[in-house]
Amino acid sequence: MLFSEQGELKESARLGLWVMGLSGAGVLCLWLLARRSPAAGASPPLTALAPTPVEAARFVVTAGTFTRGTRLFNILRGASLSPQRSQSVVSALAKVLDPRTLKEEDRYEVRHSTSGEFQSLSVVRKLTRFVVEAAPGVPFSSLADGRAESALAARKEPIPLTTQEKTAAGTLSDSLWLSLRARGLEPPVIVELADIFAWNIDFLTETRDGDRFALAWKEDRTPDGRLVEVKILGAIYDGKVTGHHRATRFMEDYYDEKGVSLRKAFLHAPLNFRRISSGFTNRRFHPILRQWRPHHGTDYAAASGTPVVSVGDGTVLFQGRSGGLGNLVKVRHNATYTTYYGHLSRFAKGVGAGTRVRQGQVVGYVGSTGLSTGPHLHFEVLKNGTTVNFLTLKMPAMGSVPKGRMKAFEQKRDQVLPPLEQQLAVLSKN
Repeated sequence: MLFSEQGELKESARLGLWVMGLSGAGVLCLWLLARRSPAAGASPPLTALAPTPVEAARFVVTAGTFTRGTRLFNILRGASLSPQRSQSVVSALAKVLDPRTLKEEDRYEVRHSTSGEFQSLSVVRKLTRFVVEAAPGVPFSSLADGRAESALAARKEPIPLTTQEKTAAGTLSDSLWLSLRARGLEPPVIVELADIFAWNIDFLTETRDGDRFALAWKEDRTPDGRLVEVKILGAIYDGKVTGHHRATRFMEDYYDEKGVSLRKAFLHAPLNFRRISSGFTNRRFHPILRQWRPHHGTDYAAASGTPVVSVGDGTVLFQGRSGGLGNLVKVRHNATYTTYYGHLSRFAKGVGAGTRVRQGQVVGYVGSTGLSTGPHLHFEVLKNGTTVNFLTLKMPAMGSVPKGRMKAFEQKRDQVLPPLEQQLAVLSKN
């Protein structure tokens, strides 16, 4: 019976109902809390937790270039690999690249754990990547040192390049180099532009403030942004002294608007991007002999050790000491022309009397030997045995576009040059 004779609940019944009430209230609270938890931003289930910092940083990367005397084995040891496993990686790389040939410009990247667990090795040489990594299905870390090499696979692959076409135009306010650098052009682009016009423009003596330039080029870059190749598609240089010069790339060479090659028998200067200290004159005061005397050459002021190149193909007639000219190289180009390169600090290796040299080949280095007050190159040109002014010498072109390709050339020219001319026109209005 739940009730007594007086109609009241018995003590045992009251206690049971009390317990049941507390239990029900507890269940109700838990249910309400469970429903409110997601809205309150409670922690997600354990399976959805982000990896801990230790898990996220399980593998680290050791990267750099090979300094002189550094061996790949030592780099791997520095990445916490054991001697045996380091040797296994070196042996695996040898299947695609001889580790003994690694150079300072080669770059490496080792992916590994701080405890010495190896994941991969990448060596980049020029435009090729050599990779060593754990072979599929064979955990490198699970094998004994004696069998570790069998868990590695090596391969080589080309580095994918990104190609982009760009244009630039501007006005010189200083040297060609500084003006183009100020516009954000990288050194390889500037050097390429100077090389294109090297037979027609002396950027050492003929540039003037206010000269205008415009160019279009194509560049290739690696995934990390490294510039590996530049090809100028078209260029225009309009100068107060130089006149108007145009260049179009066609058949891997450059031609003017009429299809005449820009290449000449002689380069316009034996040095690049250096200023000339004294030009051609019939009366020049010699700083050491202290007397007026003809100076039928051109002195190029440059730092000692600057490479000096032959302006044209030819044969070395003389290499040695020659009075006031100090260390001298004479190059005979043909039955008409001979060039002199004096005051050299030293001669280029492999170049001596009787040596055939190519246009642009280094024959010596700027110095101050002989009668000289400081480092510079004395450059002289003889035509039929008589000294001539090289800066005004006109040389014939080395060829033209073949008649059968002229129409294709004109199409290319008309595609590239008009937009550049328009950019120059805008500069003139500003």
